[in-house]
Amino acid sequence: MAVIPFLVQDTERGALPLMYAATQDVPGNACVGPDGLFSFTGHPLIRKPGRAGLDLAVAGKLWQATAALTGTDA
Repeated sequence: MAVIPFLVQDTERGALPLMYAATQDVPGNACVGPDGLFSFTGHPLIRKPGRAGLDLAVAGKLWQATAALTGTDA
């Protein structure tokens, strides 16, 4: 399969946004992703969430499902 090199990054760089979000002081309701072209590659960048990330009804359903799966109170 042919892959355009500038649209992919290695495993270590791919994990950077996740590691950044887990270890840094990121504002609530923020999204951390690559800063490169089309957000496919690059260093971590704090972004505003997309429209779907602001949907309160979906957030409530996700919270309830997570609580049910983990056996915690919603």
